[in-house]
Amino acid sequence: MARAAHTCSLFYTGTSTAVVGEACSVVSGGVLVYEITDAAKRIIDPNASVIVYKAGVPIAVGVNYLFGRFTFAVDPSPDAITADISYLPRHELTSTREFSASFAADMSDTTTLDSTGFKTMQHTLLDCSGSFSALDIGLTDFGGGKLADWLLLNQSKVIELNLVDEIVRCWALIESVEPSGSVDGLVELSIGWQLDAQLSGTVAFGFVAA
Repeated sequence: MARAAHTCSLFYTGTSTAVVGEACSVVSGGVLVYEITDAAKRIIDPNASVIVYKAGVPIAVGVNYLFGRFTFAVDPSPDAITADISYLPRHELTSTREFSASFAADMSDTTTLDSTGFKTMQHTLLDCSGSFSALDIGLTDFGGGKLADWLLLNQSKVIELNLVDEIVRCWALIESVEPSGSVDGLVELSIGWQLDAQLSGTVAFGFVAA
């Protein structure tokens, strides 16, 4: 479906905030996957403890930190599901003008002498990177800190591309911050970012329907 880019939004994450007894609800189309009901709290801090409860009793689950989802081994309904988590609030970068992102896999050649004459390939490492440009906002704090500090302090944050009917999220480090301008134009900032998959036990990037 065609969509106008001006309807999209770019977000980054801020300071970890702890909550207890947060309500969860089943993800549409399934019975084993639940998510934090409050959409504003669905990016979970992987450096903080996560406790999920089934009818008030702690239960072991799989955790998707990027999208605030929990996977159960068996259907937990009709019991209420709640969670004690620390979430990373999203803050919109309101002065952005354009963005791009690339998601790719390294490919290794696995062709052997007994092949049938065609190459065979194997996925190895996944990667992503991207950039966005904005009016000069390097020292503006939109709630998640200054972009300049994001670079200088080597902080890992989640970047979210909200594409109206799809949400893309990625753990990222800022690679470059490049201000530019011309006598007949505006001062703009170009920011480059790279995947940061160093956070143990987390999905590094992902896509879900909005």
